[in-house]
Order: sequence, then structure tokens, then C-alpha cells
Amino acid sequence: GDYYRYLAEFATGNKCKDSADKYRGAYKDASEVAVTDLPPLHPIRLDLALDFSMFDDVIAELNMLSEENYKDSAIIMQLLRDNVTLWTSHMQDSG
Repeated sequence: GDYYRYLAEFATGNKCKDSADKYRGAYKDASEVAVTDLPPLHPIRLDLALDFSMFDDVIAELNMLSEENYKDSAIIMQLLRDNVTLWTSHMQDSG
């Protein structure tokens, strides 16, 4: 899923749409497994939910941003992702 998400973030036109569709399919499949097999507060399940909920809105708007806003938004999205990764790691270490 992440591979297609990264492609969709930087691709344009049909490649962006195709990558976003593949991303949605992969994350939908992973989310269904997570809901069935993982407890609600499991870090992987939470990470999937965050990624999936945020990405759809982001892709819809990403190509419409000015270059300056795009860079700022990309930095903020990376910081969010880094925080989730750190939190997930901490949860796994303490669990």
C-alpha cells in the first residue's frame, strides 16, 4: 500500500489516479484484516486507520497546491508520519 501511496503523491494524471486506486485497494484489504485480527488499540491497526483517513483527502488536494504550500504540506505530513512511527514503536516496546 505504501508504495502506491508514494507514487500517487508525486505522480500526475492517470498514473496518479491508478496509483491512488491501487493504494486504496491495498489499504482496504489490510484494514479488513486488521479489524478482524487486531484489537482496536493495536499500533498497526491505528496506523492503518490514520494513513487511510488522511491520504484520501490529501491526494484530492495535493496537485492543486502551489509549490511553496506543497513543500510545507509535505513536511507536515512527514512529521505526522514520523510521530505515528515513533508512537507505534513505543507502543510495541511497552506492550
